[in-house]
Amino acid sequence: MLAIFLIGLPGTGKSTFRNKHLGNFNVVSSDDYIESIAYAGQKTYDDVFDAFIKRATDAARDDLDYLVDNEDNMVIDFTNLSEASRQKRLVRLTPGYQVLNIYFPLPEFGEWTRRLQSRPGKTIPQTVLDSMAQSLQLPKHYVSPDDFETILYYFGQS
Repeated sequence: MLAIFLIGLPGTGKSTFRNKHLGNFNVVSSDDYIESIAYAGQKTYDDVFDAFIKRATDAARDDLDYLVDNEDNMVIDFTNLSEASRQKRLVRLTPGYQVLNIYFPLPEFGEWTRRLQSRPGKTIPQTVLDSMAQSLQLPKHYVSPDDFETILYYFGQS
């Protein structure tokens, strides 16, 4: 069983990478939940975020527990920036899970800005981004997205 943690600030390519390379994995993501609520109500992510973030976080936790109970592989698509935020999810995994941390570094500033601005209706204030950047604690062991195919082969998931 494999649990893949995607680690990085918003706009670094975590969800894009997940959608391109991890289509056969179960996903644990509060953002996906919020985006589905927004879509269903014909609203934007920003419109519904405050009202649904708690429910989305709870739903993601329940999804993780369900996947663990069923011994399924998963990708955990949060920012996962601090050791404490990862630990909240790691403690829910049962023995037998292998953990793969994939760290997404910040792209060049202009590219990062372009990515963040290309998400209409999903904005993050600069003060929040700055705070998130300050909270980054890399795990002891991680790989880059470029190493992904080799790593999946190692874990028998290719």
